[in-house]
This record gives sequence, C-alpha cells and structure tokens, in this order.
Amino acid sequence: MLLAAGTHTLAAPNAKFSSLAWMVKDLDSAQVLSEHEPDESFNPREAVRLMTLYTALKAAAGKAEESMKIREDALDLEPALKEEGRVRVGVDPKEELHLEVLLRLVATVGAEDAAVVLASKVSGSVRAFVAAMNKQARALHMEHSLFSSPIAAPEQRTTANDFLLLIRALREEFPEESAYLAEEEFSFEGQTLKNPFTLINPDDKSIIPLTLNRCCMLAGIWTRGGDRQLPARELHFVFVDRMNRSRELDQSSKILTQCQTEFESIELYDAGTVIGRLPVKEGVKSSVDITVSKPVRVTLPRKELLENGVKDLAINLEHAPEIPAPVQKGMFAGVLKIYRNDTLITEYDAVTAEDVDRLNFFERITQKKTKK
Repeated sequence: MLLAAGTHTLAAPNAKFSSLAWMVKDLDSAQVLSEHEPDESFNPREAVRLMTLYTALKAAAGKAEESMKIREDALDLEPALKEEGRVRVGVDPKEELHLEVLLRLVATVGAEDAAVVLASKVSGSVRAFVAAMNKQARALHMEHSLFSSPIAAPEQRTTANDFLLLIRALREEFPEESAYLAEEEFSFEGQTLKNPFTLINPDDKSIIPLTLNRCCMLAGIWTRGGDRQLPARELHFVFVDRMNRSRELDQSSKILTQCQTEFESIELYDAGTVIGRLPVKEGVKSSVDITVSKPVRVTLPRKELLENGVKDLAINLEHAPEIPAPVQKGMFAGVLKIYRNDTLITEYDAVTAEDVDRLNFFERITQKKTKK
C-alpha cells in the first residue's frame, strides 16, 4: 500500500486570490504538485456522492447481495429529497434493484434517491450508513471531514486535502466501480440519463468531472494514457472559491495546466523489484528479500528531470534489524523513503518477497547452541 506522504509541495502555489483554496496531487507518487489553504473547510455539496460510493462499496464487500435488504420507507426517512432541485430518477425502494444499478445511478447521474436507497441497502438504514461514512473518513485520515447524509446537506464539511484522500482511496481500492464516474450516460427504467457533471472544458475527455458546473467547487481527475514515450499519469484536483465562479474557472485552469505541463512522473522501481534483504529470526532461511508491491514513482519538475535526471534524489530503506519467523509473503517489512534535496517527497511500504517458515523446537535449540 502506498503511504500518503507527499509532504513536499513541488509547485509554488499561486496565491493571487486569497479566497481560492486548492490542491493538486499526482496519483502514482502521492505528491502534492500545488496547494493553497488545503485544510480550509467547505461543503462538498453533490460531490458527497464519492463518500457515499466509497462507504457503500466498503460495506458491501464480502456480502451476498441477497442478504442486503432495502427499507421500504427509506426515502421517507430522508425528507431533504422532497426539496426543489434534488436529483431524483424514480427509484422505488420496494423494487429489488441490484447493487451495481444503484452504484451507477449515484456515480454517473448523481441520483440522490438512488443514494438514499443504496445507503439503506448496504447498512440497513440511512442513520447506520452515515455512521459508517464518518468511520470510513477517520480510517482514511480525513481529519477535517464530517458527514450527516449520503446526499448533499448544508452541515457537511470537508477540505481539499481530505477530499483528495477520498478520491485516491476510491480509485485504488475500487478501480472498476470508480470508472462509473467517467461514463457519459446510463439507461434506467427506459430512460437514458446523461452524466450532468462538467468542468472547465466539457469537450476535454482527459478529465473526469466530479462536480456540477454551477457550484463553487471544482473537483476532478485528469488522466493521460501511456505510450512508448510517456507513462500513463493521473492527477486529482480540488478548487474551491466562495467568492467568484468565473475567477475560479480561470485560475483552476491555469494551475491545472501548470501541473500537467511542468511536471513529469518517472518510475524508479517496477512492482516486485527487490530493494533489500532483511535478517529473519529463527527462520528456516537466515534472511528474506524485501520488495515493493507496486511501481515506485516520483514526480519532478520536467525541466529538472531533463537536465539532471534523478541525481538529486536520495533513497533510504528504513526497517527493523530483523523480522521474526514465520514470515508471510507480502508482510510489512519497512518503508522506502525518497528524498529530493534532503526533503521527503514520498514513501512506499516495503514488503517481504516470500514465505519463511519458523525452525522447529529442536532446530531452534541447535541454532542457539551453534551461535554460542
């Protein structure tokens, strides 16, 4: 698992407008490319559906769908759904809708009646689901977030930093389901429902929008497919401006373009690369290889990367003096820390590459005598 490091901001934030808060992160390296007031609190509005999706997927994991029952009065228990402007597509809680259908309605269409029914289906009640939302937020270290409903509500709070932790978790843990966010439409009950979420340029297919174009928050995912010259890349971003919508669009476009064009990610190690060896206490083998379970990447200024390569980077593997047997493959073994000019920029978990059984009782006695 990649740790949420990225303690060093690579790009100098453009703080021309003090009312604008933002954060842009690279998915693969977990590095912050640009930020300004990333812990400023704001209401996520319709983007709360990402927390609803994540919580529902976590709650449904390992459960048989037939064991999940929807309360027939689920919609009545969320009176906010009756307010003008709410997104309703005609979901009937009395119907046994499949989990995937509800997930797609929430992700692609932003259907709030589907979100409430989904909450009831996976948790038994909306109240229990909201408790699960806040529990999952704490597990993701979303320290400044508070949720009170699976749909938009005035008292809900989050921050740019917290929201990007959520986007990252959703993309990494549930890549197939998070792809629903990019679908242009979804057919339901004879209706072709369009994805209403748009951002800076509706024709830019490299961006997956997560918010509506009418609110004061812009959030999305920028993707670049890989080829022989450039690797695949993904940026997550949030921009918030309570004062001026047009100014937000202009500034966010400039900052995002800066992060796309002035920085590049490079792979240091492929997944499975052996990066060290760790002594094993009382094992049938005296040591075990340490590896990384996913590619190790860093993001650097493009100009610096072209001129200096990675010579300004220092890599340090921190681990305990030894690991006790038995050892299981994939067991946490240490942390690979990557520094740029003595500043930590990102870090990855290091894991054991193989199983190592423990010596039996007589072998351990013999080993101790031999050491003496």
